[in-house]
Amino acid sequence: MTISGKTYDKAMIDAANYGAKGDGVISKADSELILKAARPSGTNRDSYDTTEKLTMAYIRKHFKFTDAADKLLRSSIAKLGAQQAKATKAMKRGPSTSTKSKEPAMKAARRIDPVAQKVLSIQGALPDSELARNVIDMLVALAPESLTVFKNDRHHYQEEVIQMIGQSLKGIEARIQTVVSDAECTVGRSDEEKATREATCGRAEADLNAKRETVASAKSALAEDAIVFKEKRAQLREAEAKQESGNSDLEAAASDKDRLDAAVRDICEPLKAVAANKVQVKQIQEIAREFDFDSSLVLALPGSLTAAVPRSAFADVVIQQLDDAIAKQLAMLVDKLEAGAPQKAARAAAVHAAQEAFDTSKTKQIDGAAALKSAQEAECASQTELNSQNKALSKLAPELAKVMSNCEKNRARLTDFHNGPLEAFNELLERMPPPEPVEEEEEQEEKEKEEEAAVEEGTARSHGGEAGAEDNLGED
Repeated sequence: MTISGKTYDKAMIDAANYGAKGDGVISKADSELILKAARPSGTNRDSYDTTEKLTMAYIRKHFKFTDAADKLLRSSIAKLGAQQAKATKAMKRGPSTSTKSKEPAMKAARRIDPVAQKVLSIQGALPDSELARNVIDMLVALAPESLTVFKNDRHHYQEEVIQMIGQSLKGIEARIQTVVSDAECTVGRSDEEKATREATCGRAEADLNAKRETVASAKSALAEDAIVFKEKRAQLREAEAKQESGNSDLEAAASDKDRLDAAVRDICEPLKAVAANKVQVKQIQEIAREFDFDSSLVLALPGSLTAAVPRSAFADVVIQQLDDAIAKQLAMLVDKLEAGAPQKAARAAAVHAAQEAFDTSKTKQIDGAAALKSAQEAECASQTELNSQNKALSKLAPELAKVMSNCEKNRARLTDFHNGPLEAFNELLERMPPPEPVEEEEEQEEKEKEEEAAVEEGTARSHGGEAGAEDNLGED
């Protein structure tokens, strides 16, 4: 068989392929099968020529061996080489008398049994079957006992084995043919596939451009949202500042009113019935001075407030003046608060409106940022898809080249299968014994009969000539 332009021994390759089926590793027993293919008779009468050496090197390079198998193969190759060298050297010295007498026997031994070679070819093909490993091993083991028997001498069990082998070979042929057909179909649709991939790339590119436009639009919208956000934030701060400035007097007035109300409730009213202590007098004097009450009133407060009840007429007048001053101050504060209430409400409304506008712009900016992120992720995914489709398009030519290469390999494999295992099986399937030779005695008897018939014919011709001569003499 030929691989990459080099000729190899097919029986050895078939044996290696058989051994490598399953776990992909050639065992010690498989190595013995390879050696058997190299030297069918097991002696150095079989030549270990250049082709077999090249095949052995190919097998050792392209197949994996167990340690035991590798050791056996190495030692056996060394022995084969040594035996071949010894035999070659003896041939160069010239054949002896005894060697010459054995030449016919050696030539006969050197001849490889064609039936065994065909069986080995079939055995090497069976591991490609989809049958279970144990079934394949059974068929390989039973193949020699079944296929080497003439058709009319087979037991029905042998017929069943041969039928199973035939079905397995047909299955192998069908699978190889399917691979070839699929590859041819793929190659035939290459233009359609190219157009499909180009269209897919075009759609992916258009989608990417659309995604880029979306990203650009989202960026622009986010930039505008950022400007509005800054404006609304400034407006809110301005409204809050106006509110704080405008409300400061009113808040101070409200605080003063609260303090005066508390003083009336907690100090002035209770002191009408009892004398004040020093702490209460001090608190009243601080309020009077803070609100700029009459100085003479402030000076008269300690004596009047601490006087025992019932107080003197002067003390009651002082206390009444204190009540009037506080009431007057409270009225002024109430008027101020009532006058400033509308402006205060307007400022509050302005702050509320500015706050709502600010919150709206803030939410819109957050949503815009999320939309931009989503658009950018979609753009990235679209770019990845386009890269993937462009890569698939660029791989089309190498993929087709690989498919075509595999197609050619499987076509060659199918041809080898047809000319090898399948042809061998068909020949062995119908093999009949050769016709029996004619016995030597029968041939000799037939030959004698032919010779006697020839003699009788010659004698008859001789007698006829003598009788014609006598008649001629009588007439004379």
